Amino acid sequence: AAITGGSVLPHGGEPAEGDADVHDAASVAIDDPDLCARYTATVVEGVTVGPSPQWMQERLRAAGQRPINNVVDVTNYVMLELGNPLHAFDGDEIQGTIVVRLAREGERLTTLDGEDRELTTDTLLITDDGGPIALAGVMGGLDSEVAEGTTRVLLEAAQFDPASIRRTSTRLRLRSEASSRFERGLAPELAAVASRRATQLLVEVCGGTARRGMVDVYPRPQAASTVTLTRDRLDTVLGFHVPDDEVASALGTLGFEVARDGADFEVTAPWWRTDIAIPDDVAEEVVRIAGYDRLPATTVRGRVPVHEPAPGHDLRERVRRALAAAGLQETISYSLTTDETLRRVQPEGDLDANPPLRLRNTLSSDHEVLRTSLRHSLLETVDRNLRAGADEIAIFEAGRVYTPRRDADGPLPAEREVVTGALCGGDRDRWGTPLDRPLDFFDAKGVVDELGERLSIEFEYETHDEHGLQAGRCARLSVGGAAVGVVGEVHPDTLEAFGVEQPVALFEIDLAALLAAMPAPSGAEPVPRFPAVEQDLALVVDEDVAAGDLQTRIEQSRLVAGARVFDVYRGDQLPEGKKSIAFAIRYQALDRTLTTEDANREQGRIVNRLARELGAEVRA
Repeated sequence: AAITGGSVLPHGGEPAEGDADVHDAASVAIDDPDLCARYTATVVEGVTVGPSPQWMQERLRAAGQRPINNVVDVTNYVMLELGNPLHAFDGDEIQGTIVVRLAREGERLTTLDGEDRELTTDTLLITDDGGPIALAGVMGGLDSEVAEGTTRVLLEAAQFDPASIRRTSTRLRLRSEASSRFERGLAPELAAVASRRATQLLVEVCGGTARRGMVDVYPRPQAASTVTLTRDRLDTVLGFHVPDDEVASALGTLGFEVARDGADFEVTAPWWRTDIAIPDDVAEEVVRIAGYDRLPATTVRGRVPVHEPAPGHDLRERVRRALAAAGLQETISYSLTTDETLRRVQPEGDLDANPPLRLRNTLSSDHEVLRTSLRHSLLETVDRNLRAGADEIAIFEAGRVYTPRRDADGPLPAEREVVTGALCGGDRDRWGTPLDRPLDFFDAKGVVDELGERLSIEFEYETHDEHGLQAGRCARLSVGGAAVGVVGEVHPDTLEAFGVEQPVALFEIDLAALLAAMPAPSGAEPVPRFPAVEQDLALVVDEDVAAGDLQTRIEQSRLVAGARVFDVYRGDQLPEGKKSIAFAIRYQALDRTLTTEDANREQGRIVNRLARELGAEVRA
């Protein structure tokens, strides 16, 4: 109508009313205006319940509605016409004052679908002196429904809190046309318009007489939304000039009230335009009527935004790509879980001392608290895949975990980015042939080592005890002496808690700690021009000496280009409490070709240092 210059038909209509006042037949009270902003009620007496007119039935069927009777059909018709749900009560079944309130402990209600429903104290109800008569905004009660013998109808039109309606609808698993509309939010002013329109139709199609007036409880009337639109802002947003008179005319035809303040416009939105909040919203209304075809064709201008470094994001993406390249498949799970699930992977009493953050309005009993670890989701995934017949599982997940903190930093949890991987099933050789060996600690360590190579860092391993992992098959991961994670085999008790019947190797890395510990990028190193000399060195050390400590000291030599462990021996040929670790050492110089004598002299220095610092002896 605004584009063509036509007039807009008014919403609803005015019913023919009798002399009796509606306030003598109905009264309403609202306990909490935050949950019910407005409640209106009208009363029509002397109605005859029967089939609705054919034109109304056809329109309802075209909209997917099933005609029931003329009273109910009127409420559904007006809901489709104006968007505000209504409910009709048998007025003779209402006892005393209608009260909108929360349910009390132990209250129950049988709804129109015949279900006897237990109510919680956060359920919003419509009640009378006899108790609950309807679930507010969701469904009416069976005892007060309009039946064939109904002669007096009390018509409800209201505006309820969207969150409260969604909470009730979700908990009771009761979705209705009314609840789906209330959940999206409605203007309180619409309730009165819908009430008058429905009352008018009730009188027309059901007969009877409407009592004079309307019970209207509106504790906190909402002020109209007023926005100041400056001329500069309007021209900037549109990119072309619309004359002042045309701006005022366009907005006026859409129902806006426009007042001039110099070159600016004070615009008051009509009550049904709840989407108008900022000047750009008003500018959009102007161009809708002025015509998008008037927008000038110009080259896009503006400054290209500067890329902000995001090292944490970049590291996460590098880790994800590296693990995928190593043959692991990425999984994604919900950030929400249950207390019971977390207790399977965390130390006993830990959740009691530091309870995870709990959702107030859970959508499901399986999603109650924020996760504090990724281990449980991977073990659940392993269990599902094993049950589905998978014989080899290699998965990882990168995501956030939420650690509660009870300090001055506030109630929000500490969010950490972690990556966790799990390996389970039988190993395969390079040709894909299954081997009679399960994936274990060393396979998980190999994945971590490959990740380190791709990130150009070297992980250090140290014997470690971790809850949920097997003692003696677990190591702490460090970079430059800073702990960044853990790798190990999952303890049988934890596997049993998740129903997993095969060994599982697991690694977990804190990405924030890894980022902080990563060394600065190094410059280019010259490519060696001279050949290397390789020699083996077997050392006898105490059982508690780590191979990594030996390797670190060996590689500190200026002529050592690299060293790797190729054998660990424990047996009768060694004293009790001793072990033999054999290294393949590569000697190389940048300025000359090393001779065997050069390598022997350097190896002698290495042996002397290891003997002095770690008590190592060359194995005979």
